[in-house]
Amino acid sequence: MKKSFVRGTWQVKRAFSPCVITEGGGRTIYVAGHTGQVDDSGKSLAADFDAQFKQTFRNIEKTLAEAGAKLSDMVTMTVFLIDARYTTRMTELRGELFGKGFPRQRCDHGPRLRPARDDDRGAGNRGHCLRRAIARAAAAATPA
Repeated sequence: MKKSFVRGTWQVKRAFSPCVITEGGGRTIYVAGHTGQVDDSGKSLAADFDAQFKQTFRNIEKTLAEAGAKLSDMVTMTVFLIDARYTTRMTELRGELFGKGFPRQRCDHGPRLRPARDDDRGAGNRGHCLRRAIARAAAAATPA
């Protein structure tokens, strides 16, 4: 099996790739470790769940584009929410984002999910926003 990688920035310090592409009997793209804690300019999105959701998927979309895929290619994803009160809102936003072609999803939530440490993103403790929003989103995609 052939493997290639999309290397991130801060992910290198954490010893993981935000995207691994495998080929051999098909092409599969595995995406992991995407959050929406800050916008593209570095502004905190704490206490704004909708903005964090949208930023998370913008970040995933950018990574998928580097791998030659798009959000509509996603077939499954796992979402981790720190606060289960946002499950319904996340489902509504997901419906808006994907329309009728949404991928399979697993959603984990609850107190066992810890906020990010200072060194997870390299720019100060943003754990407070994660108590209310998406902590991690992982996806596998097979481009058409």
